[in-house]
Amino acid sequence: MSYKDNKKGKFNAIDALIILLVLLCISGIVYRAFFTNGLSAEYSEYKVEFKLQSDEHGLTDYMTAGDEVRLTDGSYLGVLDEITVNPQTPDAYTEGGETSPSVGGTSSGASENIIFVGSLTVKGKMTEQGLWLPCGEYIAPNTALKIHTERATAEITVTDFYAK
Repeated sequence: MSYKDNKKGKFNAIDALIILLVLLCISGIVYRAFFTNGLSAEYSEYKVEFKLQSDEHGLTDYMTAGDEVRLTDGSYLGVLDEITVNPQTPDAYTEGGETSPSVGGTSSGASENIIFVGSLTVKGKMTEQGLWLPCGEYIAPNTALKIHTERATAEITVTDFYAK
């Protein structure tokens, strides 16, 4: 019996390594095809419109256009485009801190929840579930997000979003 006959049909470490590499490649292909849902594609810019209610009349002094917006876990969300007092808010406050009654409002000076409206620019990808953000969140109209800027924290409600 020769040396070649003795080696034929035996399983060794190199065979196991090759099989392991093939299985890893197959599992990677399956994962990418079925579980990433095509989310590795380029993100586009979207404008997200929101509203928030607050009893702090000076909120617009703490949240200004150009502020970087993050979720409370620190994930980057986007950049604040604008935030203003909704003109429909009764007893809307002016920049000087004085009350200014809106249509149908009163000038009683009572501290009520003020409705602010604004928008921010985010990068995302449209999916069936809504707008997918790189931070791992889906957003759609009526989604509530707790956000913060360098000087303020607030909970916003998404009212609309569209491609820029």
